[in-house]
Amino acid sequence: MGISLQQQLRPMIKHKIEPFDKDGVTGYFFQKDGMSYICFERDGCSFSVYGSIDVDEIVKIAAGITKK
Repeated sequence: MGISLQQQLRPMIKHKIEPFDKDGVTGYFFQKDGMSYICFERDGCSFSVYGSIDVDEIVKIAAGITKK
C-alpha cells in the first residue's frame, strides 16, 4: 500500500493542510510564505500548482491539467 499525498506533504510543511474539492480538482490545499498550493493526483500522476495569484485562478490552472 502506497502512502497518501497528504502523508507525502506533511513532513515538508508545518501549516494546516486542508482537503480540497472544487471544479473537478480533488486534493489538498495549503498556504505558505504568501503562496497558495494545491496538490492533487490525476490519472496516476501527482501534481502541485502554486502561486501568489488568486486561489480561484490556481484552481482553473489545475483543472486544465491532463495526462496524454
